Amino acid sequence: MELERSSDFYWRMGMRASSIADLQDSMLKGKGRISLYLWSQSRRARGELNRVASAIAVLKKLGAEDPLNTEVFHELARLYVRTMTPLLYRILRVTLAAVRKTGHRHQGT
Repeated sequence: MELERSSDFYWRMGMRASSIADLQDSMLKGKGRISLYLWSQSRRARGELNRVASAIAVLKKLGAEDPLNTEVFHELARLYVRTMTPLLYRILRVTLAAVRKTGHRHQGT
């Protein structure tokens, strides 16, 4: 993927903010699975630069697109535990309410 190469190039050159900006811009323009893929590619980078606000913006968008996506919920929960941000708490509550409306029950493993 060309985007991934350019982001990696920026990262290796020490231009970490440009690397993240490329990935985040594409995430916000993308939909569904491709946005989630780009999110996972950039998670390490954002974590290193401690970009909580940008992480919240992306996860909020992905959660709104598909509130039942367990990968997005997992990332939201992980970020909430790390930051205890009230906005993330509200997003998690909305997501749980959407799951309850479907009647979906976790089967456990």
